[in-house]
Amino acid sequence: MPHWSSCLIADPLHNGMAVARFLHPPEWRSDSQVVWNMQNTSQPVLTRAFAASPDGRDAVEFLPFEGCCWIQPNYGQPVGSQRFGLTLLPPMAAVDAVTQFLIPKHRGDPRNHRVVDAHPVADLAAQIGASELSGVASSGAMVRVEADVNGTTIVEEFYACHYVLAPLPGQIVQQNWGLARAFALRSDRDHFDDMRPTLWRTATSIVFHHEWLKLCERVAQQLNGQFVQAIEAGYDKLRSEAAFEQQFLAYNQQVRDNQSAAVAASVVHQHRVDAARWNAPGVGGGGGQPAQEALGDQLLRGSAYADPNSAEGNYWYDQGNHEYVWTDGQGGFIPTNDANLDPNIGSDRSWRLADRA
Repeated sequence: MPHWSSCLIADPLHNGMAVARFLHPPEWRSDSQVVWNMQNTSQPVLTRAFAASPDGRDAVEFLPFEGCCWIQPNYGQPVGSQRFGLTLLPPMAAVDAVTQFLIPKHRGDPRNHRVVDAHPVADLAAQIGASELSGVASSGAMVRVEADVNGTTIVEEFYACHYVLAPLPGQIVQQNWGLARAFALRSDRDHFDDMRPTLWRTATSIVFHHEWLKLCERVAQQLNGQFVQAIEAGYDKLRSEAAFEQQFLAYNQQVRDNQSAAVAASVVHQHRVDAARWNAPGVGGGGGQPAQEALGDQLLRGSAYADPNSAEGNYWYDQGNHEYVWTDGQGGFIPTNDANLDPNIGSDRSWRLADRA
């Protein structure tokens, strides 16, 4: 085909690395797009391209790879949602996948077009030279649709290679499947049959570069490795939070025990408190704490801390004379001698150091 033009699909993220090439009539225009999204760990790159006649009547469009997965149980995840670059859909037959998934995704509301023909194409991968699918059991499909646009009937034939991988066993079963090497041929009804050889020749001329395909595999493997590490880190965080929760419950129990001890001690010494002078010499003379309450601190041998949760302005007493006391402002206190303890880590509330009375 020396008289035909060659279109290079290049990857701008990787210094213009060659992705694929295809041929088209010399007077036609062409363009392509390669988009990477590293958040989509299962399918991080999408490519698409087209070639069209000057008036736009005749065209070939190369559509992106469409990866899907089905998970059981899916825990309420909506069908059609995206998961790491894959669409959550139950496996479909090749013709159904093109009709119900591929065409609506790229052409919009199915009411805008009508299906006039659809049938399997068993050896489509071989016909288009999709060597990258040689190790995967695949089938093909063709779906022909028509749409009325400005008084003209537009015809499009969609082709795609369909594959279904063996499910991944486990407590959660995941089955991956999808549509690869999809493309569409377009012209109006009056010219489609005459243009079919040119359209087909353009569509089947595309050749993907093995170096770029290997790059995609390496990137996907690296991203999946990072994803697994992130999952493990998440599990570690959950385990750490569970350990902190146990520690926090132990602290709460200690606080309740200390509070009970303080109540018991106050009952034993109540007669002393009642007999004490309201302004005992040398007691309560240097701050906002009343003298009688400072005397109570001495008798109970505990340190008083302001309780933000007390509407009456009562104090919370630390019987252990710890170096640090944390409060959540809701009646919770954590006494500790550990300078590195920060109860805010993994907590659902805000903790701060309590103010000594």
